[in-house]
Amino acid sequence: MAAKSEYKPKATGPKGGKAKLGDARKRKACREAKEDQGGKTCGEGERRQNVHSRKAPKEKRQAKKKAIDEAANTDQDETTAKAVSGAQDSDPEAEGDDEAGNAEADALAAAIDSGDEAEEVDKAIAQKALEAARNEKPGVVYVGRIPHGFYEHEMRQYFTQFGPITRLRLSRNKRTGASKHFAFIEFAQETTAEIVAKTMDNYLLFGHILKCKVVPSERVHKDLWVGANRRFKEVPWNKMAGNELSKPATQSAWERRVTREQRRRTLKAEKLKELGYDFSAPVIKAIPAPVAQAKPAEIEGDAEKSEEVEEAPKALPEPL
Repeated sequence: MAAKSEYKPKATGPKGGKAKLGDARKRKACREAKEDQGGKTCGEGERRQNVHSRKAPKEKRQAKKKAIDEAANTDQDETTAKAVSGAQDSDPEAEGDDEAGNAEADALAAAIDSGDEAEEVDKAIAQKALEAARNEKPGVVYVGRIPHGFYEHEMRQYFTQFGPITRLRLSRNKRTGASKHFAFIEFAQETTAEIVAKTMDNYLLFGHILKCKVVPSERVHKDLWVGANRRFKEVPWNKMAGNELSKPATQSAWERRVTREQRRRTLKAEKLKELGYDFSAPVIKAIPAPVAQAKPAEIEGDAEKSEEVEEAPKALPEPL
């Protein structure tokens, strides 16, 4: 079975005696007010009084605005009259001074319009900028986390958009020539280096976030630019080693090899003898002198001579 609700609505019965008494008093007061106002309904007089009170400030504002306009018109008329009387009583000397001032103003305006002063100002500004550029020291920027394939030539082409580059060095491995992924760039002006450091720091390039910092001048040493402004050329170490092995060894080279091997075998025999094992290593045979290889032209000439010798017995017999 469902649980019974515990909520019990309040009983709504008839009003009490005090409430009825209050309503009766209100109705009586309303009737008395109606009789006093000449048959008007209760509250109508109050509403009309409120409307009249709201209209009063509006009429006051209109009257105040009208008074202000009349005063302004009166002042304007007085000012016009004074100006007219002053023009009639003006002095000829004052008029001459005004004409001279106007002439000077016209001359100054004509000089400004001619552009001579503007050209002089532009030349002075350009001269100051040139002197400041000459006196400015070069700036060095460190670039780290350089991606693979972004080498000297590509870096110079990319960073030239900021300003002229005087020196550029990409650090590489001395043996393999592979990039170490950091470089130093010297710009002609220090302000350019600061702009590059602010612009390119944390810049995403080919999946690498670049790190660009300005290097103070006191930390830049001479060895920093060793090998700068050079196009890297990879050294073929493997090819060079293969060529050395393919060359025939000389007589002196074979003698050195035999001597070194003989000394190694002697040392091993002495160590075995100390352990109680007597072992006599075989003596290395002498290496014959290498035969010089004949040139291809000489081999062809020898073959032709041998053919001639073989064909000689086949000559025709002399006639009887």
